[in-house]
Amino acid sequence: MVYEEFSASMSEDFMNNIKRLKGGMNKQKVKISPDLTTSGPNNITTFRLPLSSLIDFNSISMYFTAAGSGAQSVVPARYSSSFIKRLSVSFNGVSCAIINDYNLVYNVFADMHNKGKTRAFGENLDPSVNWAEGAGGSSLVALTATAGTKSDVAQMNEKLVINNFIGLLNSLSSPIINTDLTGTCEIQVQWSPAYECLALLGGASAATNETYTLSDIYLTANLISFTDDDYYAQLASKDKVYYGFKDYVVSRFASVAKNNNINITNYISASSIDALIATCILPETAPTRLVSYFGDGDGATAGEFGAQAKILSDPTTYIDSVGSLNNGDAFNQVKALQRHASHLKTGVFSINNKQLHYGALSPLEIHQGNLSSLNNMNVDSSPASYHEGCLSLYHWLKYYFFHMESLEMIDTSKFLLSGLNSSGASASINYQATFDGASNSVIPVMIVAVSRVMQVEKGRKISVM
Repeated sequence: MVYEEFSASMSEDFMNNIKRLKGGMNKQKVKISPDLTTSGPNNITTFRLPLSSLIDFNSISMYFTAAGSGAQSVVPARYSSSFIKRLSVSFNGVSCAIINDYNLVYNVFADMHNKGKTRAFGENLDPSVNWAEGAGGSSLVALTATAGTKSDVAQMNEKLVINNFIGLLNSLSSPIINTDLTGTCEIQVQWSPAYECLALLGGASAATNETYTLSDIYLTANLISFTDDDYYAQLASKDKVYYGFKDYVVSRFASVAKNNNINITNYISASSIDALIATCILPETAPTRLVSYFGDGDGATAGEFGAQAKILSDPTTYIDSVGSLNNGDAFNQVKALQRHASHLKTGVFSINNKQLHYGALSPLEIHQGNLSSLNNMNVDSSPASYHEGCLSLYHWLKYYFFHMESLEMIDTSKFLLSGLNSSGASASINYQATFDGASNSVIPVMIVAVSRVMQVEKGRKISVM
């Protein structure tokens, strides 16, 4: 039975839709070493994927070992992806996607779709606890967990993995790409400065010479091959092949005092502008203590590390911070990736001088709009929840804030180009925000999500639309 045997009025539950892959298929995981297997802050690492191969881009994972050094002990930021400052992908020498401030964009989305800790080993979802085991012996060996005193935490030396990405690497309309058709694919990573991926654990609140070194850097990916020639014959018969993917254009603006309000404008030309995002970050230039309740401990608590679970066990007691900075709670992340907009009064996007809505939105309206833009059907009904430290609207404004407006028809079943088309002339995108009373300074950031299409012609001719 096939679909055509049933009328369109029948439910798909009655239809038998079974397919069998023609011929046979082989799948093999390969290890791909970069040009340099060691690196450090702001340095660049380049991976070249195998040529003349069918590569499953959804299977790509990036491994590395992060080792800290300096006067104080350090811990890695929450999310291993926080180590990536910029990610770019090119095919046959043609740059197809570049995401600046990759770690910031990743944190914005990851904190709103938080992974379960039991599925994220190697991604460092909880930097407040260091797990380890003793040396092997003739009997069972005890596991250890360090979260009490900072002096007990050894200098960072952790094996990390990045197994999910944003942008081209995880959003391709067809995630399996034949590099015989596209030519060599290069993935280039610029690593984050130390203050965006390290937190201090020493007694001093100011950094001196703390930094990190990455070693044993490599990728793994699944390569696929068919025993039947049908796929290769069909591909060879095509003059052009198209691949759709998501990309992000990130722009930072000058630091501004919140009581002077925010007014920023960017100009974007794209065939499909899918979403607009505005956020604010703090002006940081050096590593600071971990942003958690115990992070800025002084006096009797100067040496206390403090596990995330302890803070969440009684969040009304462990509120703000044990020290004088009033910045911590259960955010459990580095300060440079904190999205801060406390005392926000209103926020509004405009395109070509026309506001998107009836007027400027309140924080609660912004939050509710975010749920719709994230495809949570106007309620927080996604399978994953917010980051566990986001306990109230005030926590969200202080640590996790972003204002998102979707311009696309969201369709998770297919790759649909449905956003605003501004390819003929750049769209002027403006964001304005007002604040009550607060005078501390923030750096406004605008993130524009776009859909792009990579066209591949015979002769490995690549173009991006």
